[in-house]
Amino acid sequence: MHFIELLTIRTWLCQVWPRLFLARMRHRAVPLRCLVFDGSAAAFGVARVTGRLIRATVERLQFQLVDIRDDEGLLLRFRLPAEDLLVVRRTIMAHPLTRQAILDTFPSSRLSIYLAKALTGAELEHRGLWRTLQLVQVCVWWLRRHSGAQGEKVVCWLERRPWWEAITRYAADQGMTLEALSP
Repeated sequence: MHFIELLTIRTWLCQVWPRLFLARMRHRAVPLRCLVFDGSAAAFGVARVTGRLIRATVERLQFQLVDIRDDEGLLLRFRLPAEDLLVVRRTIMAHPLTRQAILDTFPSSRLSIYLAKALTGAELEHRGLWRTLQLVQVCVWWLRRHSGAQGEKVVCWLERRPWWEAITRYAADQGMTLEALSP
């Protein structure tokens, strides 16, 4: 199972399709399915045609944020900033470079807390940390709703972002592997 954040012709032909081709050669019987968050019509056309060559299906991921809940029934948009973002922020702040750049440079606890929030805030921009955690959780939600996908290797293709190491660890805790796409 592959989730792709942004499908472009270049990312499909240069990064995703070659990896799917190799996966097909190694595991001939395993079905390949790609669910895409966003992409142009041209990219979908190219992906569908070339995907057929390796028996891979490419389709747009359909969801609404108001439907996405965790195992306890809590809406994702409420849980992410209250819980998940704090866990990832702690991971980021524990990184030696971050500690050196912020905590050691600005030992005042109030200032370091402010900088940590500013660097990893719950912004809604395209490449922001909150949005990235949201994409990972949408994948988890989709897999949980489609029980036939349980046990599959899950790969999520995202554009490389700041804090990639912390995001990768967060995704691994959710049972998936992240692959970086060149922005």
